[in-house]
Amino acid sequence: MNLLLRIQRLFDTSYSDFKLTVTETDITLATSEGEEKRIAWNDLEEISVYMTSYSVVMPCIFWHLKSRTSDLDFPDRAKGSKEVLWAIHNLSGFNSLLYSKVFGGHHSEPVVVWKKEIK
Repeated sequence: MNLLLRIQRLFDTSYSDFKLTVTETDITLATSEGEEKRIAWNDLEEISVYMTSYSVVMPCIFWHLKSRTSDLDFPDRAKGSKEVLWAIHNLSGFNSLLYSKVFGGHHSEPVVVWKKEIK
Protein backbone atom coordinates (compact mmCIF):
# COMPACT_ATOMS: atom_id res chain seq x y z
CA MET A 1 0.00 0.00 0.00
CA ASN A 2 1.51 3.34 -0.94
CA LEU A 3 2.19 6.07 1.61
CA LEU A 4 -0.75 8.31 0.60
CA LEU A 5 -3.25 5.47 0.98
CA ARG A 6 -1.82 4.59 4.40
CA ILE A 7 -2.14 8.24 5.50
CA GLN A 8 -5.75 8.36 4.25
CA ARG A 9 -6.53 5.22 6.26
CA LEU A 10 -4.95 6.73 9.37
CA PHE A 11 -7.15 9.83 9.07
CA ASP A 12 -10.26 7.69 8.76
CA THR A 13 -9.72 6.30 12.26
CA SER A 14 -9.45 7.78 15.71
CA TYR A 15 -6.20 7.91 17.66
CA SER A 16 -7.81 5.66 20.25
CA ASP A 17 -8.17 2.98 17.56
CA PHE A 18 -4.40 2.44 17.68
CA LYS A 19 -2.52 0.70 20.48
CA LEU A 20 1.25 0.40 20.45
CA THR A 21 3.29 -1.99 22.54
CA VAL A 22 7.06 -1.97 22.78
CA THR A 23 9.21 -4.77 24.16
CA GLU A 24 12.92 -5.52 24.07
CA THR A 25 12.37 -7.53 20.88
CA ASP A 26 9.68 -5.72 18.88
CA ILE A 27 7.07 -3.02 18.34
CA THR A 28 3.45 -4.06 17.86
CA LEU A 29 0.60 -1.95 16.50
CA ALA A 30 -2.92 -3.25 17.12
CA THR A 31 -6.10 -1.61 15.82
CA SER A 32 -9.62 -1.79 17.18
CA GLU A 33 -10.54 -3.74 14.03
CA GLY A 34 -8.31 -6.61 15.16
CA GLU A 35 -5.46 -5.93 12.73
CA GLU A 36 -1.99 -6.36 14.19
CA LYS A 37 1.40 -5.46 12.74
CA ARG A 38 4.74 -6.21 14.29
CA ILE A 39 8.30 -5.16 13.52
CA ALA A 40 11.26 -6.69 15.32
CA TRP A 41 13.93 -4.23 16.44
CA ASN A 42 16.53 -6.42 14.69
CA ASP A 43 14.63 -6.16 11.38
CA LEU A 44 14.07 -2.40 11.56
CA GLU A 45 15.84 -0.68 8.66
CA GLU A 46 14.56 2.89 8.63
CA ILE A 47 12.40 5.33 10.59
CA SER A 48 10.88 8.45 9.11
CA VAL A 49 8.56 11.09 10.47
CA TYR A 50 6.17 13.42 8.68
CA MET A 51 3.61 16.03 9.59
CA THR A 52 0.31 16.80 7.89
CA SER A 53 -2.04 19.73 8.13
CA TYR A 54 -5.03 17.59 9.08
CA SER A 55 -5.80 20.13 11.77
CA VAL A 56 -4.71 23.77 11.61
CA VAL A 57 -4.63 24.04 15.39
CA MET A 58 -2.84 20.77 16.05
CA PRO A 59 -0.81 19.32 13.17
CA CYS A 60 -0.69 15.54 13.02
CA ILE A 61 2.69 13.89 13.30
CA PHE A 62 3.08 10.39 11.92
CA TRP A 63 5.87 7.87 12.24
CA HIS A 64 6.78 5.35 9.56
CA LEU A 65 8.84 2.31 10.55
CA LYS A 66 10.21 0.17 7.77
CA SER A 67 11.72 -3.30 7.76
CA ARG A 68 12.59 -5.67 4.94
CA THR A 69 9.21 -7.39 5.18
CA SER A 70 6.75 -4.81 6.51
CA ASP A 71 5.88 -1.20 7.24
CA LEU A 72 4.22 0.28 10.28
CA ASP A 73 2.62 3.76 10.42
CA PHE A 74 1.19 5.37 13.52
CA PRO A 75 0.18 8.82 14.78
CA ASP A 76 2.20 10.28 17.63
CA ARG A 77 -0.93 10.45 19.80
CA ALA A 78 -1.75 6.73 19.60
CA LYS A 79 -2.08 4.78 22.84
CA GLY A 80 1.37 3.59 23.91
CA SER A 81 3.20 5.97 21.57
CA LYS A 82 5.13 7.66 24.39
CA GLU A 83 6.92 4.43 25.21
CA VAL A 84 7.64 3.65 21.55
CA LEU A 85 8.87 7.19 20.84
CA TRP A 86 11.11 7.12 23.90
CA ALA A 87 12.71 3.94 22.57
CA ILE A 88 13.05 5.40 19.06
CA HIS A 89 14.64 8.63 20.31
CA ASN A 90 17.18 6.55 22.23
CA LEU A 91 18.30 4.49 19.24
CA SER A 92 21.96 4.95 18.41
CA GLY A 93 22.12 7.24 15.37
CA PHE A 94 18.71 8.89 15.84
CA ASN A 95 18.95 12.33 14.19
CA SER A 96 17.28 14.86 16.50
CA LEU A 97 18.18 17.76 14.21
CA LEU A 98 16.32 16.29 11.24
CA TYR A 99 13.42 15.41 13.53
CA SER A 100 13.12 19.04 14.66
CA LYS A 101 13.05 20.26 11.04
CA VAL A 102 9.73 18.46 10.49
CA PHE A 103 8.08 21.09 12.70
CA GLY A 104 9.00 23.95 10.37
CA GLY A 105 5.59 23.93 8.67
CA HIS A 106 2.18 22.28 8.55
CA HIS A 107 3.10 19.71 5.94
CA SER A 108 6.23 17.77 5.27
CA GLU A 109 7.56 15.02 3.11
CA PRO A 110 8.74 12.04 5.16
CA VAL A 111 12.13 12.79 6.74
CA VAL A 112 14.40 9.86 7.57
CA VAL A 113 15.50 10.31 11.19
CA TRP A 114 17.14 6.93 11.69
CA LYS A 115 18.64 4.35 9.40
CA LYS A 116 20.18 1.00 10.28
CA GLU A 117 23.94 1.00 10.04
CA ILE A 118 25.24 -1.43 7.47
CA LYS A 119 28.21 -3.31 8.86
